[in-house]
Amino acid sequence: MAFIEDRDKLDFYQNSKRGKILRAMTINDISYWASDAFVMIIFALFVVNFIDGGTASHVGFAAFGYFSVRALTSIPIGQFFDSHKGYLDELWGLAATGFVAGSLYILLSQSTQLWQLYIIMLLLGFVSAVNLTSWRVLFYNNIDKQEYAQTVGIYQTAAAVSYALAGALGGVIGEFFGFDTVLFVGGLIMFCGGFIPLMVQQYFRRVARKKAKKAIRQQRQPRKKKS
Repeated sequence: MAFIEDRDKLDFYQNSKRGKILRAMTINDISYWASDAFVMIIFALFVVNFIDGGTASHVGFAAFGYFSVRALTSIPIGQFFDSHKGYLDELWGLAATGFVAGSLYILLSQSTQLWQLYIIMLLLGFVSAVNLTSWRVLFYNNIDKQEYAQTVGIYQTAAAVSYALAGALGGVIGEFFGFDTVLFVGGLIMFCGGFIPLMVQQYFRRVARKKAKKAIRQQRQPRKKKS
């Protein structure tokens, strides 16, 4: 009982601003990366069976392009977000990644050529870099320091369970309905997940307004003359 009482006091479970943001970020992350796990479980089989001339080597080259773009763009993306005050740019960036990545996976489900595979994977590498950077800023900056490890543990548990279920489900759907269907469904879920960050945007707008008003007041204050 003591464990339950302590757990209920965590911000993650509270009907507060911080609790709503943490839950929304967790659900959004699961919608994106569980969908990714859902797709990746059959990705190689899709390439070999649906892409003309696709082989295991092409799967490897596509993965190389994906991770290379993610590595090369992560720092510039972080610099871009840091150059803008507040978290609205991260919020909109996070929402956009769901819409764009979801659309790309749906397009990939209809692709048949290697050049289409490579272009989509390169774009997905960039989108994943935006997603990871913006999500981590929004999630970790809203955790109470005294609840940090417990909150991260809750997120990791929810994410791991979701990835496991998504992987198993992706394999079953791929076997019975086709690997292209898995890509289409995964993309659709990812696209819908893009709406989740927008559900808590009002909290970030309020903070932005307060900071703007504070900056205006400071500008209007007369400067003290040096004696």
